[in-house]
Order: sequence, then structure tokens, then C-alpha cells
Amino acid sequence: MEVTAGKVRELRARSGAGVMECRNALERAGADVERAEALLRAELRAIAEARADRGTREGRVFFGRRGSAAVLLELRCETDFVARNDEFLSLGSRCLELALNSGSTFSPDLLEEEIVAARARFRELIAPGRIAMLEDPRECCLAGYLHGDTARLGSLVRIGTGRDGGKGATPAAEKVLGEISGELALQIVAGAPKFISEELIPGDLRETTLAGFRREARLLGKKEQLVEKIAAGRWTKYVGQNCLISQRFFRDDSLSVAAWLSGAAASVGVPIDITGFAYANVADPLP
Repeated sequence: MEVTAGKVRELRARSGAGVMECRNALERAGADVERAEALLRAELRAIAEARADRGTREGRVFFGRRGSAAVLLELRCETDFVARNDEFLSLGSRCLELALNSGSTFSPDLLEEEIVAARARFRELIAPGRIAMLEDPRECCLAGYLHGDTARLGSLVRIGTGRDGGKGATPAAEKVLGEISGELALQIVAGAPKFISEELIPGDLRETTLAGFRREARLLGKKEQLVEKIAAGRWTKYVGQNCLISQRFFRDDSLSVAAWLSGAAASVGVPIDITGFAYANVADPLP
């Protein structure tokens, strides 16, 4: 079969590969577009595996919302040149659409086709990073924040008001709740918390961390009667740094986030809880 310009165009549209790559793949596949696409995908996977040790130290965070759902999505790449590329921004937008369209059934596997095509276009390793989806029932407010033009940091947060379905909230109260969730999204980027509160720190992590504090105190030659006191003090500091409600509020460090949130709740007349959050920073290693 003849390798026509039309088949090259079709394969380019499906794979994202260059003209010569598509032509060569079609020639090897006997002008069969399906077979050629499979060949290209296999080659791209091999290239990605070979480049995996180079790491993806650049990238961008994306945020999107539709109806009752919001998504925070991190895409990684090798170079800042690609991270600033308009096609990379378009890739992030398409990945957000896939996530929002899938709703609660979302899986990172749904992004594979877009990611593989992007590797062909950019000729470097592209990989999804942290991805989070939160839903927004009526008693809650959702907010997201992307930091700066490069959007290397981002956050997503959900608050609940304790109302029965939020049916009693006035439009004015809803506006204030939106402002509160927006402030919390900024706080998360400023403080990079790992947990909402101390109660949500896993017990094994707590014990491991405290054991480390005790060991370090003993290595410094502290007397045994002081070891527990030192470990407890360092744990309090750990909680203050890593738990959202225990952090200092970024606009007024005389207040904890919990104290600020209590005052904000009083202005609305309903209790406010943080019911979920996500944070992504391209500079952080992936779990």
C-alpha cells in the first residue's frame, strides 16, 4: 500500500509525532495507520523509559472547575522551555477536561494517550504528577490558587459550613464563604501543609517522628528526664509547621489558621471546617 500524505497527516494527528517519523513508521507498517501508530507508541515508551533517570524537574500546575467538581493537576517535564510552551499549556487544559469529564471515576490512566502524544511532540519525558479532585456539595465552598505566571505551585481546598445541605446560606453568606476558601487556598501555598489537623496525622508517622526526636536528643547527650520534654516540644513545632489549622495565618502571624477561621465563621454565623485540600509544588519530589 502507498504511504500517502493523507495517511501521514492522520498519523501525525493521532500520535503527535513528526512528519518523517510518521512516514517511516507507515513504511515499516505497510501503510497501515493502526499498525504505524502502535509502532510509534512502542518506540515512545522505550524512549521515555530510557530517559526516566533524567527526572522531570520542571512543569506546571493546573486548576479547573466544572459544576460541583474541581481538579488540581500537576504535569512534569524535563525543561522549563517546554513548561512555558503554549502546547504544554494546551496539554494541561486537555488533561483537566479529561479529569473533569470523568468525575469520580477519574484515573491517571485516562491521561496516557495525551501524555504519550506529548512525548512525541516535545521529544522529552512528560509525566503526570500530583492529581487531586474534590467535589463541592452545597454546604461547602471550593477554591483553587495557582502561584505566579509560571504556576509551579498550586492548591485546592474545600470547606464545609455544617448546614444541612447549605440550604440556609444567604447569597451574602455564600460570598463570604467563597472569600474564606480563597484565603485558605493562599494559605496552603504559603505554608505547604501536609495534614488538615494533628488528629489526622497517621499514628505510625507520629510514633516514628517522635522516636526520631528522642534519638536525636540522646545523641546530643541530653539527660533521659529531658528527652521526652524535648521530643514533645519538637512535636509541637512539627504540628505547627505541617498541620494547616495549626499554622500561623499568612496575613497575620499573631493568629493561627484555626483562630482566624473561628473569627471568620463568626462573621457568617455558621461553623466552618476544612474538609479537604491538595497542594502541588513542581520543586518537590514526587511520592
